[in-house]
Formats: sequence, C-alpha cells, structure tokens
Amino acid sequence: MTSILQSFVNIRPAGGFDMIMADPPWLYKNFSETGTEKNAAAHSAL
Repeated sequence: MTSILQSFVNIRPAGGFDMIMADPPWLYKNFSETGTEKNAAAHSAL
C-alpha cells in the first residue's frame, strides 16, 4: 500500500462510512443578454 493511501486508511473511522457525499462540477449556461457580471461564471472557475 502506498504511503498516501496508508495515511487515509489511518484516519478512516473504525466502522467505515455510511454515506459518501460528492459534489461533481456543474455545467453553467449564460442565458442573459446583458453579460456575465451576475452569472455563476463570474463567481467560480468554470
């Protein structure tokens, strides 16, 4: 086992996990004709 993997195994809870939450990237589309100043693209790296 690699040292990076071993470091995660060491901090894992004894009983494991009941649920794993993931937040995959979202696709954004700009529908406004006025621009992207208040759009999601202005607030995050897309």
